[in-house]
Amino acid sequence: MKFILFFTLSSFFSAHAYQLLEVKAVSSSKTTFITRQGKGDGVFVGKKGTFTTDDASFIARAKTVSREFTQWEMVNEEMQVPFQTGELVTYNDAAEYLWTLTPSETRKEYLKKYNYQEKESWLIKAAFSKNLSSSVSNAAPDSEIDRASLGFEGHYEKTLNINFRLNTGLRYEKEVINVDGGQFETYRMMAMLGMTYYFERAKWLGDNLLYTSINVGYGLSGTQTTGFTQRGVVALLPSLKFGVQIPMNELFDFITELGVESLASREKGGAFPDTRTDQINGLLNFGLRRYF
Repeated sequence: MKFILFFTLSSFFSAHAYQLLEVKAVSSSKTTFITRQGKGDGVFVGKKGTFTTDDASFIARAKTVSREFTQWEMVNEEMQVPFQTGELVTYNDAAEYLWTLTPSETRKEYLKKYNYQEKESWLIKAAFSKNLSSSVSNAAPDSEIDRASLGFEGHYEKTLNINFRLNTGLRYEKEVINVDGGQFETYRMMAMLGMTYYFERAKWLGDNLLYTSINVGYGLSGTQTTGFTQRGVVALLPSLKFGVQIPMNELFDFITELGVESLASREKGGAFPDTRTDQINGLLNFGLRRYF
């Protein structure tokens, strides 16, 4: 008897004992639901499995199976599906009630770790950029211009659902511009607004998450060198980034990003009445997120 109990608990803690699945859809009758798990995962019509939420456990049968999706129906016809579209549930391909076999506190910690929670956070990033192409209205057609910048960003973030996170914040940067026979410095301060989309969890990434984000911004710009100053406005239209989120603990995530952005600035002053600059930059960012 002790051996059976030990084997059962060991199976629970094994990485292959159960899986975490996102519920893609729930029928209006609450008798069937769909998960992203199909024939390629060993599911077939008639296969039974145990699904467990934070406070319920039940057995469902595969009703229809495609390559990537499965429609499950409740084995107990008097029971309704106890979760909503987008929720994460644990799945075991054995027809057993895991709720009665595994420690409830351990299960709650597991679900708390992966299930959607409405969160707010602060994100601080160091941002490096290198110019890929640019055009300046007052520059000579054959002039060579080299641009690189170092900046910092601070964002407030709010989780909207399991896939989307909204952010707003500020960005400050210094750009060094090397041209034939001289050097300029440009300073920018922008207010930013953006949206981040998190892709579905991949087993090979473990707890890490891949995401993509888009941001727009608007603010002030100033370019200067010895005896020369121009000031104006700058717009970020837009930036597109791909990144990975690496959890450090319950409060902190480390992030790294690669991306591209489009900047347009209009400045006045000095010897030139109006200078228009359009540029495309490559981006490399590192950041630290703190939940609260």
